[in-house]
Amino acid sequence: MVSMTFSVAFDLDDTLYPESEFVLSGFRAVADHLSERCDHGRDEIFNKLESDFHQGVRGNNFDRILEYVNLEADVETLVEIYSTHEPDIELVVDARECLKKLTDRQVAIVTDGDAVKQRNKIRALDLGDVVDKIYISDEFGPEGGKPSTRMFDAFLSETETSPEAATYIADNPAKDFIAPNEIGMRSVWVNRSWGEYMNEEPTTERQTPTHRIEDLRDVPELLEKWENEL
Repeated sequence: MVSMTFSVAFDLDDTLYPESEFVLSGFRAVADHLSERCDHGRDEIFNKLESDFHQGVRGNNFDRILEYVNLEADVETLVEIYSTHEPDIELVVDARECLKKLTDRQVAIVTDGDAVKQRNKIRALDLGDVVDKIYISDEFGPEGGKPSTRMFDAFLSETETSPEAATYIADNPAKDFIAPNEIGMRSVWVNRSWGEYMNEEPTTERQTPTHRIEDLRDVPELLEKWENEL
């Protein structure tokens, strides 16, 4: 009997750690930079950035903080500091415990985003020795992000896994499950109470995951059940 290879891939942000931790870590780096160039202190600047973020401000946070501190500076410089800083982030407990129980499978990260930013996160989370493969959309060209199948095709090919023996676990029903569903993988939505998309629901069959959970510690048993059915 030929043994089958089983593989599982995880999204990164808001799946293995809270993305808000990265945001606040980046704001601290920006606050450090600005406090050296104006009369406002680091804590004051950070508190303003944090307050705006929690009030739902997105996209123009750095324009607003420059206006607040009355400083003429290049927003792109702040974006660069934010994007390339070494983040202070940690895996959530259920992610850490889940990954410890998946050592008999090939494990990958499949994530959208800038390569430098995402690899800094992966390094900060000490995932380099935990996962076998890393796929970042920035490294697959301008059309490589989800819902494209490019990263998932590479994942299946390089792990030598058939689609039915592979699972993708992520948090955003709008885009995360379309590609794995399309190529025949199983998909799991981890819908966390603190996640960015906790109130979202799939609106089409293409977006609908195979299964949904609230805690990654449910994953090993779920995978074992599916694998025993093959």
